[in-house]
Amino acid sequence: PLEVAQVADEVPQTPATPNIPPQTSTEESTARLLIVEDYPDNRDLLLFMLQTLGYEPDVVNNGQEALEQLKDRTYDLILMDCQMPVIDGYRATQLIRQQEEDRRHTTIVGLTAHAMAGDRQKCLDAGMDDYLAKPIDINGLVNILQKWLEMPDN
Repeated sequence: PLEVAQVADEVPQTPATPNIPPQTSTEESTARLLIVEDYPDNRDLLLFMLQTLGYEPDVVNNGQEALEQLKDRTYDLILMDCQMPVIDGYRATQLIRQQEEDRRHTTIVGLTAHAMAGDRQKCLDAGMDDYLAKPIDINGLVNILQKWLEMPDN
């Protein structure tokens, strides 16, 4: 049998969000973002975080869909999962870089659950500009956005 625990009247709160205020609809970013993620929960979380920050990203499920999306649109930043079916993020990045040739360079940030030192280098070797380890937290995402986009420091 379990004993009934005493409930504290005040529980200290720790900040669960970064020290940046979410942007309001009048402050929406004009940066065009693409999320390339096959896992629905990760996709939804990224979408939620980006929308909270004032972005309205497009979303696709794999590298093949990303390549098709890039035929009609340009993006300022692509958040690219590395491990996906059809065409993975490494190969999709290589194909994007081949298509770009001397044209506009699109910033690609690799997303992977592998956080080993060699994984970051594998992303860079594939042509990605940066790397973000999963699980993604909003502070890490904000740092990436501030680094690669015109986003004010808060």
